[in-house]
Amino acid sequence: DEFRCRGNDYFASKNYTAAIDEYSNGIKLKPQNGTLFANRAEAYLRLFQFRNALNDAEVVLKYEPSHLKAAYRKGKAL
Repeated sequence: DEFRCRGNDYFASKNYTAAIDEYSNGIKLKPQNGTLFANRAEAYLRLFQFRNALNDAEVVLKYEPSHLKAAYRKGKAL
């Protein structure tokens, strides 16, 4: 949770690159955490890295097909 919280703090201050780094560190420890992928997808969207955002959203949807934020972010990335 510490990586998610720090990532969220960076995201709130519009430091999207640092947010991505924090979410990525969390994903290394908990690769099954859909929230980290979904949050990282949004940070990628803010940096116009649509392919990366799409990949993260699809990872979430593979395991959680009803994850609304991931579905929305996938749509934004397309």
